[in-house]
Amino acid sequence: MQNNKNFEKAFDSLDHSFMFSCLENMNFGESLIQWVKLFYTDINSIIINNGFFSNTFNIERGVRQGCPLSSSLFIICIEYLSHHIQSNKHIKGISLEPDEEIKQSLFADDATFF
Repeated sequence: MQNNKNFEKAFDSLDHSFMFSCLENMNFGESLIQWVKLFYTDINSIIINNGFFSNTFNIERGVRQGCPLSSSLFIICIEYLSHHIQSNKHIKGISLEPDEEIKQSLFADDATFF
């Protein structure tokens, strides 16, 4: 069975706690993790439309659009997820050779799982 997944609005969907967990589990170092947490913890925003302001709301998902760090954070999280899929013995892929199995194919914000 093959399953295709397009990470629609990929940058908007990245959960902050998952992102912090990925950085910690991939040993990125306490200093970098603290900086990322500073940028992504307790983010509040409002919407301004025709001079009217919405109520303040908390942002718990997504990385900042236009930030040079955003694409790297997304890639780190996808790599973490990919590693766990590939190393999980309960997830079966397709065999190309007796000792080689492919479980996924990743490109930009598209993924194919076998």
